[in-house]
Amino acid sequence: MKPTILSVSYSLLTTLLLLATAGCSTKAGHPISYYTLQPASPSSITEHTRLQTDRFKKRTLQVTIPESTRQIRTRKIHYTQIPYAREAYAYHLWSDTPNTLIAAYLRAYLDQSGLFKAVVGADSRAGSDFLLESYIDAFYQWFKTRTDAYAVVKMHFLLIDRSSKKVISAYRFSTQVPSPSANAEGGVAAFNKATERMGSELVRWLSQIPLKKH
Repeated sequence: MKPTILSVSYSLLTTLLLLATAGCSTKAGHPISYYTLQPASPSSITEHTRLQTDRFKKRTLQVTIPESTRQIRTRKIHYTQIPYAREAYAYHLWSDTPNTLIAAYLRAYLDQSGLFKAVVGADSRAGSDFLLESYIDAFYQWFKTRTDAYAVVKMHFLLIDRSSKKVISAYRFSTQVPSPSANAEGGVAAFNKATERMGSELVRWLSQIPLKKH
């Protein structure tokens, strides 16, 4: 006897419900962990930098969201085990894209440094004397071996005069920070240290740029 349309529809519905239930069970068994870049403490700003803040105290800086490839501009935490290949952790994600997290981190870090009168974010309506543009060249965890991993961060920056629209200075940052453990959690910890190192180097670079008095 041929199956009726009703029995076929019921069978199909049952199959879909079973697949949906299985999918929910899988997700429930593997909760997603979200990570961020923690703001640096004021103690990470060097005394050498603090002694050079007078010539910047009347200037305002705007920090833009870094540009990057589409692959970086996601919430995935990427890692590599072989050259030129990128993979992503299945159940570990950034709370936002690295682009947005780095922008927020650097804005807060540079504001704490005291180099400028004020440091504002990309969405601020306030006017600024300078614009800090940047590009993320690399932001991934590199497994040198199965138990030896590093956070790799590479960026380049441009300090731009808002009035003349000219580039005042350019800077490239590159670092590899060992992960305390060869997993996502260890990678995130290493990314935080790498970003703090970047903030420190960025402050040092900016503090050494000769600026004309207004």
